[in-house]
Amino acid sequence: MADGNEAIFDDAKQYLDTHFDKSRLKDKFYEEKSIIGIAGQLQKSGSSNVVCISQTDYLNDEKIYSNDKCVEIIAFFNSFLATPNE
Repeated sequence: MADGNEAIFDDAKQYLDTHFDKSRLKDKFYEEKSIIGIAGQLQKSGSSNVVCISQTDYLNDEKIYSNDKCVEIIAFFNSFLATPNE
């Protein structure tokens, strides 16, 4: 998601680093999830991370199909689909 949007995601991380206070933490903390939430609010205010990921232009098919880990996951699923039932 940050590819091509480095300034937004760098600033979101900086905001998080500046304002995160571990003493106020109520549950688990995931830095990457928080950064997505901060950046996502710029395009889908009030939405969850799931909505931000699916409905913002931070992530698109080109980025998914060119990402090595995504290609590996797609190939894994395709291996099940391509196997004939016996």
